[in-house]
Amino acid sequence: MSQYFHHEIDCLKDTMVAVGALVEDCIAQAITAILRRDVDLAHEIAAGDADINDMEVDVEAECLRLLARYHPVATDLRLVIAVLKINNDLERMADLAAAIAKRAVNLATAQAIQIPSLLEDMASASQAMVQQSLQAFQQGNAALAQQVRDADAAIDAYSRRLYALIYDQIHSDPEQSAPLMHVKNYTWQESCLLYSLVSTTIGESHSTDSIRSNRRFNTVAVSGLLRRC
Repeated sequence: MSQYFHHEIDCLKDTMVAVGALVEDCIAQAITAILRRDVDLAHEIAAGDADINDMEVDVEAECLRLLARYHPVATDLRLVIAVLKINNDLERMADLAAAIAKRAVNLATAQAIQIPSLLEDMASASQAMVQQSLQAFQQGNAALAQQVRDADAAIDAYSRRLYALIYDQIHSDPEQSAPLMHVKNYTWQESCLLYSLVSTTIGESHSTDSIRSNRRFNTVAVSGLLRRC
């Protein structure tokens, strides 16, 4: 494959890292909006999701252009397909951050509901995974990608502990507590997408849907309660 193709792929990787940095910031700001009950910040994040959606469309268009122009095969083809998949994963993570921000608006009026500090710890761990995932992708570092996959177990542990903390509240006051359970689930789902992202980096085809279906230990348990919101 020509050097021009690889140069354009390198530029595309840089763009993906830039998108990832924006997504990481969205996640951090969304959790900040939750913890501070900051409605204005929540609205800003929800509005900013449109910019990331536009970038996702631009990256996809560039990938399709590269496929049409260079007709890559083997490793080069897999690389372009990986960029397409990771691009989609990042856009879905941005959507989840926007969803968290929208729940911040609900929680801002639920002053009686205590927001567990463990949620911030879980979000911080997720943000670290975003950084490492993007670094692994940019460098093609399979060992670092595997470290991110291994770290995913910590997110599961946080999720289980948060579920236990929120469960009692959601029974006593479901209308006000359910948004907090949604936030926990959205943060957990982001880790599912990160697992998918790093699996793509090391050349494995793990479906996010199958990962999520294997890790529904708490989502099913509260699905009836969450439908009320």
